[in-house]
Amino acid sequence: MDRVKVKEALALVGLTPIDADIYLYVSANPNCRAGRIIAELDLNRSKVYDSLNKLSKLGLVSCVLTNYVKRYASTGPEMLRRTYESKSEAMGETINYLSSLGVQDAKGLRLRMVEGEEGYKSVKDEFLSQLRKGDEMLVMGAPLVVFERLEYYLLGFHKRRRTMGVDMRAIYNTEVKKFGKIREKWSRTQVRYLHKGASAWVEIFRDNVMVPIFSDRVITIAISDPAIASSFRDYFDILWKSSR
Repeated sequence: MDRVKVKEALALVGLTPIDADIYLYVSANPNCRAGRIIAELDLNRSKVYDSLNKLSKLGLVSCVLTNYVKRYASTGPEMLRRTYESKSEAMGETINYLSSLGVQDAKGLRLRMVEGEEGYKSVKDEFLSQLRKGDEMLVMGAPLVVFERLEYYLLGFHKRRRTMGVDMRAIYNTEVKKFGKIREKWSRTQVRYLHKGASAWVEIFRDNVMVPIFSDRVITIAISDPAIASSFRDYFDILWKSSR
């Protein structure tokens, strides 16, 4: 299996290309220091530490303090397998939830799937264009990878949203808190966090719902249906009350 395919597979558990490079490096070079990773992979210092922190939280990398120096190593393939199974289980729950919504009246339902980052942007821009001043969009569970890859686009998107007078409530996972802190300062924006994270990434624009999936492929499921959007809003409100 070549390195490209390995990195594509690691994307299934939420690893960015940089995360994958660092994970593979510490797997091949156990008990290495962060400075060595920075030098060998020629990466930005802050990005390396952010990635190591993320890998540690996922349980894929361990850190041992020896003589006041942190050394990193992979926790092995078994932990990687468990992480993959956990992600698969969460996706299974999402699919089951979407299936349960299908029993409602589907008159006027429009469902489509688009691929790629440009497809995601296109649907998001389209749904925003249908909102009016005083409307509200809802976001829950957006993963770290989307901020790392599309933050420039997202900043422009939200600038347009606020100019239009559209409000937003967002429930983020704690791993994206540094991006959430930026958004907390914006007008027409409320942000809360879930310690364990939302079970799925969903964005709601009045009667429209987006379910994006960023893994080895970028896929966005777009649903236009008032009943389904209402069900997702009810689910969002439950999470909103339990978030901080």
